[in-house]
Amino acid sequence: SPLPAPEWNARTPNPTPTMATEKKIITVFGATGAQGGAVVRALAADERYQVRAVTRNPDSDKAKALPDGVDVVKADLADPASLTAAFAGAYGAFVVTNYWELLFGVYGGDHEKTNAAEIAQGKAAVDAAKAAGIKHFVFSALENVKEITDGALPVPHFDGKGIVGKYAEEVGLPTTNVMYSFYLDNFLTAMGKPKKQEDGSFQIFLPLKDVPMGVISVEDAGHVVKSVFDDPETNIGRWIGIANEVVPVADLAAALSRGTGKDVKYVDAPVDVFRAAAGDDFTNMCIWYWDERCVRDVEATRALYPGLRSVDDWVAANKDGLIAAMEAE
Repeated sequence: SPLPAPEWNARTPNPTPTMATEKKIITVFGATGAQGGAVVRALAADERYQVRAVTRNPDSDKAKALPDGVDVVKADLADPASLTAAFAGAYGAFVVTNYWELLFGVYGGDHEKTNAAEIAQGKAAVDAAKAAGIKHFVFSALENVKEITDGALPVPHFDGKGIVGKYAEEVGLPTTNVMYSFYLDNFLTAMGKPKKQEDGSFQIFLPLKDVPMGVISVEDAGHVVKSVFDDPETNIGRWIGIANEVVPVADLAAALSRGTGKDVKYVDAPVDVFRAAAGDDFTNMCIWYWDERCVRDVEATRALYPGLRSVDDWVAANKDGLIAAMEAE
């Protein structure tokens, strides 16, 4: 007599999937932004994960452009009640707060109010993740420079993220704090691009002397974060400073020159001149980069993502965008 039919086979889904075959749901905040978007793309390409992309506007063009198969949900870090559903049933979460949007979009340039709001949003995310039983919380953190320097060097857009990362650990949430570097992608923006001079050359004007500065490709960082989720046993409890390279800004200028064919120079800005133009927060960040306690670890980053690109490789891949940004008025 024929053998009894199996309860399920490859053509009929297993009615009671095991934990081994269930996809891990990862909730990603900032899914339509730079950091979160790269994390979404990296996770969505790995069939072990089901991405839940969080945005305040699921009907936006950016939300509609997210990869196929990604679940898009509406939530807002400024609305703690909306966070419960965003985390419900998820295995892990990537959370990034947006200091600059708060600073310029909500608080009119007031760093004190922005700092308080960013901390409140981050802590609300931690509390909601803890309540939901999130098993791996990856936070886009930075150092609490004010605390590290005993109050000498407040860097509000760093400090709040450091407070939230520490809070996540204190409440017992299984956390990896990933500290990004200066974005290479800043060179593609109106604010961060090398500035055109009257003689046709371009300048990068920062108070960094010849101090090496960590730089990160946001896209590469997405792969790093995915790798952090891949190995929770190793990565929970770590603060990881990530970078493609750690190099003096003069070397970055040289790489931009090589890759674009433009004459790009680094000009070391006097601190007082730069502070008058850029303000305390950004200037103090640059001074923090002088400090040996500001660590961005290229080898640790490459161990997480062996495909990590050199600055020259990144410039080559972004040549057209860089030239367009630099030449734009």
